[in-house]
Amino acid sequence: MIILLSCNPEIKNNLHEGNYDSLTTRYGDSIVIKEQAEAERKRKKMEMEKQLDQDSADMETALGSALNVAALHIKDKRFAINFEYISGDSVMPILINIEIGSFFSDKRKYLIIHREGVSDIGIDIYLEGKTGFKKLLNYSRWKMEYLNDTIQDVNGDGFKDYIVNWYGSNGCCLKSFSDVMIFNRVNGSLYGPIIFINPTFSPEEKIVRGVKYGHAGYTSMYKYSWAGDHLDTLEHIYYEENNGVKSGKVIRESRVSPGSNKTNQELLNDVPVEYKKIYGYDWFTGNIN
Repeated sequence: MIILLSCNPEIKNNLHEGNYDSLTTRYGDSIVIKEQAEAERKRKKMEMEKQLDQDSADMETALGSALNVAALHIKDKRFAINFEYISGDSVMPILINIEIGSFFSDKRKYLIIHREGVSDIGIDIYLEGKTGFKKLLNYSRWKMEYLNDTIQDVNGDGFKDYIVNWYGSNGCCLKSFSDVMIFNRVNGSLYGPIIFINPTFSPEEKIVRGVKYGHAGYTSMYKYSWAGDHLDTLEHIYYEENNGVKSGKVIRESRVSPGSNKTNQELLNDVPVEYKKIYGYDWFTGNIN
C-alpha cells in the first residue's frame, strides 16, 4: 500500500489538493490521512480560539491600566502619552495611546484611549462630568480592516464629529467604510455610528456622495443630505442598460421631496459634474487600472 500511495499520480494529486474524501472513498486504507488532517485542523482552530480569548482578556486589562494612567492627569487641560502594556500571560505587547483635551467642544473635556492588540483595535471615548468621566464610545475593529480615525466636521453644523475609517475584508468590489459618530451639541455626547460605504463628505454643502457596493462599471452612486444628525436620500445615479448593455447614458433617480418615497427619473447624457471628483468614481465608470 505504501508503494501504491507513492506511485499513483491520482492519489498524489488528491493529496496535494486536500481532497481527502476522494481518497477515503476509493482507497479505504487511506482513512488515516483524513483523520490526521481533521485532527490537525481542530488543533489549529482550538489554538486560534484560545489566542483570541487571551487577546480579548489582555485588551480589557490594558484598558484598566490606561484608565489608571489617565486618572493621574484628570485635571490637565491637555495630555497625551504612548506606552506598551504587557500582560503576564501574553508575549506581544498592547500599544496604548491616551489623549485628554477639548476635541469636540471648547466647553467640554474628553478622554480618548486607543488600544492596539494582536488582532483588534479598541477605541474608548469618555466625557468629563461632575463625578468623573462618562463613557461615550466603546469601539472595536479587526486590525486587518482598520485604516484610521479622524475628528472633523462631517455634517456641516460647525462641530467636529468622530469617524473611524476601515476597509471590508470580505466580498468583492470597492468597500471602504466610514463609521461616523455625530457630536451632540446639547449634551456633548456622540450619536451613531452611521455607516457609509465609499463616501466623500462635503460638510460645507451638508452633503455626502458615494459609490455603492457592486462590480466596477455596474454599480450606482448616491447623494445624501444632512438634516441635523440625520440623513435624507436625495438621489441615485446609475447607467442606463438595454439587455445588460450600457447605453452610455445615465439615469438620475431623485426624491420628489426629502423623506418622500416617491421618485422621479431623468435620463442624462453624462454624469453630473458634482460626482466626477468623488472617491470611487473610476470604479463607478469601470475605468480602473
